[in-house]
Amino acid sequence: MSIKNEPSIKNPLIAAIREQLEHRALWMYLLCDEARKKGLESQNFAPDAIRRCGLYQGAGLRGKAGGGASLKGLKRTLFTKPAQ
Repeated sequence: MSIKNEPSIKNPLIAAIREQLEHRALWMYLLCDEARKKGLESQNFAPDAIRRCGLYQGAGLRGKAGGGASLKGLKRTLFTKPAQ
């Protein structure tokens, strides 16, 4: 079975966002591949890096932009019109 990932939405803005995500995924793959070549297994470093990223971004979401630590403040930050 082969996966065919062909975009069905042709909107230029959506296409640009998709390209950005693909570019970030490529960087992540190449970084992990180089680490593996040097003897580092992703399970030894990736969970810590993911946690750090989540804590960093979460602090910003809960901060001034998020209106505090409440779920309502988080909702205002996560579900803006552009995000919808």
